Amino acid sequence: SEKKLVSLLGCSQSALARYKEGAPLSGGWKLEARIEKLLECYGGRIQADVPQGTCITSQLESIGALFRYCEAKRRMGVVAAPSGTGKTTACLAYKHAHPGTTIVTLDIVSRNIGSLLRLLAREIMGEERNRVRGLLFSSLGEWLRHSNQLLILDDAHFLSWEAFEVIRRLHDLCEIGVVLVGQPRLYDQMKGGQHMLFDQIYSRVAIKIDNLP
Repeated sequence: SEKKLVSLLGCSQSALARYKEGAPLSGGWKLEARIEKLLECYGGRIQADVPQGTCITSQLESIGALFRYCEAKRRMGVVAAPSGTGKTTACLAYKHAHPGTTIVTLDIVSRNIGSLLRLLAREIMGEERNRVRGLLFSSLGEWLRHSNQLLILDDAHFLSWEAFEVIRRLHDLCEIGVVLVGQPRLYDQMKGGQHMLFDQIYSRVAIKIDNLP
């Protein structure tokens, strides 16, 4: 709870609220350092929080740490690694420990804007509400704005450039953490090489994992 968090951080509720809103805060760097330390300390709890039967690996711990960072800082992250490295298992384990997390699994059918928006609406809001793309985007924006939840997009390598732009706009508008998870080509295509189409989405990436064994 927020009350417990305030106690652990040794700060006031108003200071924590201002930090979460990104407002200027005297001595804010001290609070940020305490949060980083708290995340490090509680990172070891992942083993107790994953679903029963899940094998704890260094990959699972590394991806979990990235998820925690993106959720806490409301930043965008990328996990790009081959099949069989535990990406999806890490996504499910994190959602198990943090029920407010939304995981959306993509495929070739959901690569375009319309299909992506309808899928996001079903997974996030429980319904599509309106099939008009602009209205769907607005509804999602209102739902997610300042929700402080983490949005994980699994198999994000299927997304088209236009669909990536939708995710970028939601991230910017709603100020939520977003993690794109997929095959190695995910990060490669985001780095450019296609007339710089991916420049804006690539500039939002604050943290990445692309060297899992």
